[in-house]
Amino acid sequence: MAATKAAGGKRKTATQRKSSSAKKSAEANGRQAVVIVHGMGEQRPLETLRGFVEAVWGSNPTPGDHPSDDDVWLVPDNRAGLTELARITTRHVNGMRTDFFELYWSDILVGNTFSQVRGWVRGLLWRWPHQVPRESLSMWVGLWLISAIVLGLTAYIGLTVPWSKIWEFVAGGQPLRNLLTATASVVLWGTITLFLYQRLRRDLERREAGERPLRGIWTSISPVAASASMTHSAAIILVVPLAIALAAYLYFPWTLFAAWKTYLFIVAAVVAFVLGAWVVPVFGDVARYVRTSPDAVASRARIRERGVELLRALHGPAPGDAALRYDHGDLSKYDRIAVVGHSLGSIVAYDVLRLFWEERGPTRINPTKSGALSALRAVDDFCRGAHDEPDALDTAVFRELQDKAASALAAAEDGNWRITDFVTLGSPLTHAEFLISRDRLAFDQRKAERMFPTCPPMLELGAQPSFLYNDRKYAHHAAMFATTRWTNIYDPGSFVLSGDFVSGPCRPNFGPGIVDIPVRIARGGLFGRLITHTDYWNMDATGQASDADGEKLGLKDLSKSAKGHVALLRAALGVRKQT
Repeated sequence: MAATKAAGGKRKTATQRKSSSAKKSAEANGRQAVVIVHGMGEQRPLETLRGFVEAVWGSNPTPGDHPSDDDVWLVPDNRAGLTELARITTRHVNGMRTDFFELYWSDILVGNTFSQVRGWVRGLLWRWPHQVPRESLSMWVGLWLISAIVLGLTAYIGLTVPWSKIWEFVAGGQPLRNLLTATASVVLWGTITLFLYQRLRRDLERREAGERPLRGIWTSISPVAASASMTHSAAIILVVPLAIALAAYLYFPWTLFAAWKTYLFIVAAVVAFVLGAWVVPVFGDVARYVRTSPDAVASRARIRERGVELLRALHGPAPGDAALRYDHGDLSKYDRIAVVGHSLGSIVAYDVLRLFWEERGPTRINPTKSGALSALRAVDDFCRGAHDEPDALDTAVFRELQDKAASALAAAEDGNWRITDFVTLGSPLTHAEFLISRDRLAFDQRKAERMFPTCPPMLELGAQPSFLYNDRKYAHHAAMFATTRWTNIYDPGSFVLSGDFVSGPCRPNFGPGIVDIPVRIARGGLFGRLITHTDYWNMDATGQASDADGEKLGLKDLSKSAKGHVALLRAALGVRKQT
């Protein structure tokens, strides 16, 4: 027993020495964290994080022969709540190390159903046109048209047809060999060949980086040498499309195209495929998260709690040795934290920040003192002065005051709030009054009730409007944007499928303190502007933005940058500032 106690005492002493050493190291070199919240769809762990870090930190995350400021590493760290995840960490650059985390929540919304999507769509459709925001009216009309088409096809043909019926339908046709079918077969051959070639070309670009072994992984053979010959891949491009085209010419029942019902059958098959492979898995996430129905409450609460728990961990450990499981015993806190939300992830991040502010912000249950309180009062004074003319609010001055307040809160003795920036990419919050409220009146009422925090915070009206209470000693529970800057980057499209129809400005809905920045993203080619919703950190795409918008984030001559979307994202996060 005595030996056990002695050993336990030694272990505790060693742990204390380790945490003390880590704390001193962190104080000598600053640390900041960036949390990316992925969007809708069946995402894979670390998939979003890897691409995001490559764009934000360095274009080549693979360590080379010599140390570089762009080097990054995957480090085991279960603060994000799953063992499949890790943090990506950097070197100390300009006196600051950056850790990237992913708030992964896709596993919680597995198993979306068509009935859930149908219920959500029905709620969007059944409202008067005057209840639909002007910027969402075209989306609402399009949703009615699509719903009418789907209902019509379902009534006439059905969107779920047994394979026996499909085979019976196909068997009713006959092959037809003439110039027209030969031309169609040649077009089919060319289309498949081009598709396979484009896929192979992208893989070859990656293959060029594997001509020699990676240093430091104890291998003498390069990835190229370890792979099968390129001849096999080339043979697939030559043989497979030709075989399919010949089979189509010789055996495909071309006579089916003489019947008009065939075209309806094809359309129904395409619609059924899109519903099953894209609409239900992707928009099912939106339906389950934004709806207030009982079946959505539990999953939404789990997602939010996972996010709040991550922010708790990044702000420092909970009391007790159990907290040592985080970051290999490193108990130091981050100097600042930035939260990025993409697509539906921006709504998730918004909710998580709201809940974390209620828990850790300088509110009635957790008031702050001295310098931090003075900084909050400075923000409050500014908001009061701009209250009567919100459109004239000086965003640059407001963001500077937010930054000072965030720094003061982080430097306070408890340091309970260290989140300095909230960045939204392709955010559906631009349609908030349409997606998460019945109409504008209901949405404004929720803001007045402080269920939806605004930027700047809502003020309590009176002789001296203020978001501070009790002789201005603490903030109310929806004042998180008194200390957190909100930057919204979006790609306005001219048509529904051009650009990012999901995104748009957030200032009209959530307040004039938000910096809205439009950027025109293109992947290149004929369809380069087709649905750019997932291209905000695509390094292969181009992004164009104006100099005036760039200056909002301190960027000069942004219009000359071919990667304006990436430059804006880096500036909004500010992870490589000089210290």
